[in-house]
Amino acid sequence: LMSISAFADEAPSIDDSHNTKIIETLPADDSGELQALIDLGWDSKYISEGRNNLDKGGIYWATAAIQKNNLNVYATVGRGDSQHYTEWNFGIEYGFDLTDNLSGSVGYQRLEFYGDERAHDNELFSNLEYTAVDWLVPSISYTYSTEANGSFVEVSLHSNWELAQGFTVSPYLTQAFDFKYATEDHDGANHFQFGIEAEY
Repeated sequence: LMSISAFADEAPSIDDSHNTKIIETLPADDSGELQALIDLGWDSKYISEGRNNLDKGGIYWATAAIQKNNLNVYATVGRGDSQHYTEWNFGIEYGFDLTDNLSGSVGYQRLEFYGDERAHDNELFSNLEYTAVDWLVPSISYTYSTEANGSFVEVSLHSNWELAQGFTVSPYLTQAFDFKYATEDHDGANHFQFGIEAEY
């Protein structure tokens, strides 16, 4: 995913923080003023939770988000580029710091799907990230689906390296676990992923 993010009163930047649904909490703003984000992106394939969600092609994304202090409200729309598919996500997320190096978030989102079949879902999600050292950042994320009555967990390790001023490369490893979230037949390790994210 390559996306262009524009924050109020900030220069546009490249943001690959989240491939699909949930927009991570915007950068902390101690002033307490309202912040806004517009994010546009495209995925060559719509893969999430270890499954390809479209029969063919990729998906375009657009997100609008507003944050005040630690509260983030967002709306995301995705449209398939090669088949009839539209997805809306409406969510609210609260970010917090447990210690100087341990931060987290909790939230809720409503999902609406339009395509060959009409569907919807409600998801509760949470995330924890430990940032004591920049070259090894462990995190864990949890999502619970009310429609599937199942959960999905991802455990990740990111290593952030600033190669030049403003240019950061982050190799990562992710192990996912599916507990009847993607399919009722699966209960355990889902997929393992290695990748590299770049931010400028």
